[in-house]
Amino acid sequence: TDAGATLGRVLFYDRQLSLNITKSCASCHAQASGFSDEAQLSVGFEGGLTGAHSMRLVNARFYGPGNFFWDRRAATLEAQTIEPIQNAVEMGFDAPHGGLASVNARLQGLAYYRELFALVYGDSTVTTDRMQRAMAQYVRSILSTSSRWDTGYAQVFNPGLPDREGFGRRPMRMTRAEVAALTIYQTGALAGFLRAEGMELSHIK
Repeated sequence: TDAGATLGRVLFYDRQLSLNITKSCASCHAQASGFSDEAQLSVGFEGGLTGAHSMRLVNARFYGPGNFFWDRRAATLEAQTIEPIQNAVEMGFDAPHGGLASVNARLQGLAYYRELFALVYGDSTVTTDRMQRAMAQYVRSILSTSSRWDTGYAQVFNPGLPDREGFGRRPMRMTRAEVAALTIYQTGALAGFLRAEGMELSHIK
């Protein structure tokens, strides 16, 4: 729902979800960077570095396999949303610091969350399940629709083609770097690298 996604967006950008109120989900998944991080590793709430690159969140609703994180440990987007909050490096609410119960108690004490949770769920009670569902709704609303690639791709996409892609028939101008990246993708070099690492292209969508 619009209300659910709105609550999810507030949670996504709120630094209250980190132990020392310095980091939000958006700190490592910046809109300006495609809801990812330009750095290889992100900076956690106390300055430590994360163990992996922040995956981009655009078009997550279309990700077929449904598993999230590089090791695919989260079975659903709902399950994924709360792991960074509980991470000892990322946002700090690990077990020694009270875990999600402490997060819920903090949010329950904030008037704007009581109002938002009541708007979405009918009462103001903050629970982990409600938080997960709202954040997942917001992430599913993050779509790529008007980039230069989207605009050009929409003009050549043809479901009647064997690969449906229409590669090589893009009526848009691309930079040298973009052409080089697409060439790597098309020639299978990237696919070969991923297979050598035990992954497939579908794992990085």
